Amino acid sequence: MMVDELTPAGYLTLMAKCRTQNEFNRLHIGLETFLAPRELADIVRLADSASLPPPAVAWLEKARQASPALVDAPQSFRRRAVFTAATLYSDPEAATRGKRLAVMFKGIARRLMMPTPIFLQHIDAQHWDVVLLSTTQGASFVRGVDSTHRDVPSLVHHVASVIDPAQYKGVTTFGTSGGGYAGAWAAILMGAQRGVSVSGAPPRTSPEPTTGRRPVVYQPGGEPHGVDLRFVFGAGHAHDRQSALLLREIFGGELWPVPDVAVHNVLWKLLERGQLADFLNQALS
Repeated sequence: MMVDELTPAGYLTLMAKCRTQNEFNRLHIGLETFLAPRELADIVRLADSASLPPPAVAWLEKARQASPALVDAPQSFRRRAVFTAATLYSDPEAATRGKRLAVMFKGIARRLMMPTPIFLQHIDAQHWDVVLLSTTQGASFVRGVDSTHRDVPSLVHHVASVIDPAQYKGVTTFGTSGGGYAGAWAAILMGAQRGVSVSGAPPRTSPEPTTGRRPVVYQPGGEPHGVDLRFVFGAGHAHDRQSALLLREIFGGELWPVPDVAVHNVLWKLLERGQLADFLNQALS
């Protein structure tokens, strides 16, 4: 589900079609994959002025508690679909030449470890444009996102052809969980200043059952790629540590363990600690 800019009235229209808790859940989970902070903030304010059903009130209150600043001072991103798998979040009032570009690969749940508007609330829209890339539910970027983008290089090259990286001060790539491998590879493909993988892992490379086709994977070149790659993981999470070591072996780069975190969802833990904005500023810059 993807709709044009969602107003509170638009949300009420969608909500009116829901009859069961599962229908509310599907609506809200879908909205969380693409809304910009300002859109969600406008909808959250509905709870202060309208009588809403309990599932809607609970969802909006959860968003308010997760990021109070989102309601009080939402980041000024506006979203625009670039192509099927890509959405650009940008403040059109901020000059592009003064900003950097972040190209981000969502995990297999089509999010960056949390609802998209809450994640974007922790990035400064005056200094960043953000491209969010997603696959179909449960799919891997190395197996493609559609018939046009059948692997990571074709997807990245299309992004670079429609959003010229040269118009920005610099480029950083970023991927979480199932998008971490693609996030690291994309940095090399784009010649980015930095690539960040958060709790990422090498992909499965078994042949596709119907076609026998194996996914295209990264092959090191003869010369060092020169990109600053960082592999983030919870310091107390043994499986993610091992995955980070494997990614470093494939791509080169540095490990970035997050102290006192023993869960896969590093970013949510940083959100709970009030450290997410500082972490993202450090990771992306």
